[in-house]
Amino acid sequence: MSGVLLSSTSNRVSLGTGLELRFSLFAGSFDTSFRGTVVRHTEDGFAVQFDALASAQVELLHRALPERVARG
Repeated sequence: MSGVLLSSTSNRVSLGTGLELRFSLFAGSFDTSFRGTVVRHTEDGFAVQFDALASAQVELLHRALPERVARG
């Protein structure tokens, strides 16, 4: 709920970089925009921690993620 892990072998985004991510949470749905900051590198990519989320974004994440992930 607090961020996303992106797999990328071609891009190495610097720690602390601010990003705007756009992706669809449901097949056929409109893209949703999330702002975040690169907080960690992994062997396969990097992790982005979301900045403050609007209540509509939180609701979308709760609907899109399995309950065990969304509820912690």
